[in-house]
Amino acid sequence: MLDALSQVSGDGTFTSHVSSKRGRFLAVADQLLSGRVCIASMFMGGTKLSLAIAMRYYSFVAYSSPNVKGVMPRYPASRATVGPKGKSDTAILHYGLQKQALLPLVARTYVLAHGLYVVKDKYKA
Repeated sequence: MLDALSQVSGDGTFTSHVSSKRGRFLAVADQLLSGRVCIASMFMGGTKLSLAIAMRYYSFVAYSSPNVKGVMPRYPASRATVGPKGKSDTAILHYGLQKQALLPLVARTYVLAHGLYVVKDKYKA
């Protein structure tokens, strides 16, 4: 980063293309900010993927009717819980504890993703 904006000669003389200290600070901080925005974007992608997997897993519902080819689909019993009919045909997400655990995380992710998009737009301009 030093060679891009400034140089130090062999005798210790400091020269810079940017005249003010504030300008040099902002130029270096701009490079650091882009890295932080990139890291935040990667974390947001991981968060969205994790929540998508969790929501897909917990919202599983076993179907008791055959599919188009007339074959009964087979699903792991661990994904469904015993429902009102006494069969394992109720999604785990139908339970309040699971909703209270997952839905606030989904809402928080939407808000943080929106904030990240605002930061990206301001940084891009």
